[in-house]
Amino acid sequence: MKNKFTYLILTVIGIFCFSCNHQSGTTDNSGVDKETPAVTEEVVSQQLEIPEDTISDEALMNESTLTKAIILSVGEELIMPSDYLTTAMTVKTVTNDTLVFLDMFGFEELVNQEITIQYKLTPGTKLLVCFDCTSYSEKIQLHDITSFLSDVVFENLKLKEYVPDPYIVPAATFSMIKNDGTVEEFYSNDSDLISDSLRMKAEFYSYGIVTKLYPELENREELEQLVK
Repeated sequence: MKNKFTYLILTVIGIFCFSCNHQSGTTDNSGVDKETPAVTEEVVSQQLEIPEDTISDEALMNESTLTKAIILSVGEELIMPSDYLTTAMTVKTVTNDTLVFLDMFGFEELVNQEITIQYKLTPGTKLLVCFDCTSYSEKIQLHDITSFLSDVVFENLKLKEYVPDPYIVPAATFSMIKNDGTVEEFYSNDSDLISDSLRMKAEFYSYGIVTKLYPELENREELEQLVK
């Protein structure tokens, strides 16, 4: 009887130990036996992709920007279409933007130097670049070297009247009716728009619009100290 009891105890202990070892082995092997997924170029690309904050043109307008820039040139330029002769200073910022500031006579000795500039972008004329359109990627010609363009936006407009430019052909100022009934003026030198003015008056169409932006230097007095 004693031997049977001893055998029973040993059997229970053996089963318990086998169970523990089996569970432990299962846990250890789970990290080894599982197939590791292949690291593809797409996965690496997703891991390395860093989201960037983007700022709309509207957010940049009239907001002060402080940045470093290299002065590329300072010299006389004829600014069109106003036929204005002045000294223009062209700079390239650390963000690779090229800006032109006017009336900068006396800054010639700073060419090729790095400076700190503070400026803001002031919105100017709105240009119509296409009508009956939902996309536009063509190059837009600018006569004024100080200006650059916002992104193209699209808006439903209807022509009220247009007035041809007396100096630039083809060019015109367009008074356009908006969806809310208000009237806003736009400018364009697109000959297709002018030739289709009757169609433009007939109904609302989707127009591509860009805004000319002008940089205004805000720390000129500080820069003047560099040339004294």
